[in-house]
Formats: sequence, structure tokens, C-alpha cells
Amino acid sequence: APHFKWYAVSVANLKEKLRIYIRLTRWEDYTTFLQFVFGFLLAKNFEVTSPDLILLGETIFVLAPLLYGGIYTLNNIKDAELDKLNPKKKDRPIPAGEISKEQASWIAAVLIGSGLLLSLLLPPTVFPMALSFLAVNIIYTFWAKNVPYLSILFNAPTHVMRIIFGMWLAGNLGYAYLAWVTGVGISGGVVFRYIKEISEGNTAARPVLRFHSTRSLWRTLYGVLAILGLFLIFGRF
Repeated sequence: APHFKWYAVSVANLKEKLRIYIRLTRWEDYTTFLQFVFGFLLAKNFEVTSPDLILLGETIFVLAPLLYGGIYTLNNIKDAELDKLNPKKKDRPIPAGEISKEQASWIAAVLIGSGLLLSLLLPPTVFPMALSFLAVNIIYTFWAKNVPYLSILFNAPTHVMRIIFGMWLAGNLGYAYLAWVTGVGISGGVVFRYIKEISEGNTAARPVLRFHSTRSLWRTLYGVLAILGLFLIFGRF
């Protein structure tokens, strides 16, 4: 009985630590790598072989749970104090006190380092992809997200990159225009989210909103939609 009790406690602790790790590294956001998969399959005209699928799986493993797991953890460390003010984010592991910033920093370092190192074992295109994702996210996390309008623009590049990098891994960039259409659409979505957050009074959790008005953001959204229309009509050519 005592041995069973110890085992039960250990399993419970392991489950709790795993839950914290999954929330810290934001596994739910890895679905954005479906864009990478789409780009890869599109470039292959949806005709893939077993080696293609193995390469795709290895690359996503390096870029998503490893590299991006570290990037998301880094982002959570940087935004911990602001997340406490956000009703939707205050229960994340760091603001909730489930894990310290120091512990999270070690996790981020190990994940990012592992992602970069393992990317060197894959085709030569993967390491530049990993470096590009890391650079754009660091710029956004530590600078661009606090600069008016730049915070909107910097939400789009990684979505564009996922599609283009998927095509690049497949060796065919013939449909790259679709990536730019996606990027413009993502920018429009960010503007709409800003409008919604201002209307809900969530400016304290996102300081950059203090530099915007609802009216200026609606104008920006109309401009983005106009650009999106032009891309859809003329982008392919």
C-alpha cells in the first residue's frame, strides 16, 4: 500500500508538471504549422512519397515543439506582468505562479538550442528557416510589439514564412503569392482584434493600444481589406 501511494503521488506530480509544460510552451498554437504543411503539399501538387512525409515530420518536430516551444516560453517570460492584467492570460503558468521565470528561462534555452542544433542535421534549408523564425520572433517580442502599427505588421511575417518555407522545403516556390495573401489577411485579423480589445477595455494588458483609436484602426482595417482585394485579383500575375 505505501508503495502504491508513492506511485500515485509521483504520477500525479508528473501529470501536473506536464500540464504546466504544455501550457508554458503553448502546444495549442502549433496548429499554425498547418500552414507549413499546406505550403509543402501545395508545392508537391499534393503528390508526396514516404520520404517526403518523413522529411516534413522531422522538420516540423524541430521547428514546432522544439524551436517554437522555446520561443513561446520566451514570450511568456517577457509578457508575464502584462498577462496578469489580461483575464484570458492571467492563468498562464508564470503569472499564475506555477513556474518561476528562472525555470522557464532554462526551458526556453534548452528548447531553442536543441531546435537549432537538430536543424543542422536536416537538409541545408532548415537551419536558415529556424534562424529566421527565431530572429523575427525576438524582434517582435522585445521591440516591435510595443511600436504602433509595427506591432500589426510583425504579426504577419511568420505566417507568410511558414507557407513559403513549406514550399522551399519541397523545392517549389511557384505558389508563393498565396503566402502574401495570407499575410495581408493576418494583418487584417490583428487590426480587428485590436479594435475588439479597445472596445472591451483591455488596453492595460496591451500597452501599444494606447497609441491607437478605434477610428484609426477601422481606417487601417479598410486599407488592409483593399490591399487584400488587390492581391486576390492581381497577386498571381
